[in-house]
Amino acid sequence: MVVDRPCGHILHFCFQLGGIVLPNDGKCHLDSTGIYTHSTILDYPSIAQVVAKIREKQIYIIFAVQREVEPLYKTLSTLVSEYAFTIRLDAKSTLVGELVQKQYDVSDS
Repeated sequence: MVVDRPCGHILHFCFQLGGIVLPNDGKCHLDSTGIYTHSTILDYPSIAQVVAKIREKQIYIIFAVQREVEPLYKTLSTLVSEYAFTIRLDAKSTLVGELVQKQYDVSDS
């Protein structure tokens, strides 16, 4: 999972205002071309739902973030425990892929 910008609890509130009030059902609603079809019907999955799938499928998550949002993602990482890591990017971090590979190598050993 790769996230390219910080997002917080405000998104959940905004989508409720926009009329998306049904909780996520935990299913993958893709059409035959791989497009998600329920973006205007269901809310985002809860953190608990995401964590359950991460643990079930043993998916590693590496958050590569800037210093300003590092505490938020470190907290999120602790919710996912052994499957999530947070890497702080600095001004010289132009090769995010290399940082992610390095963390993956460390966590996979």
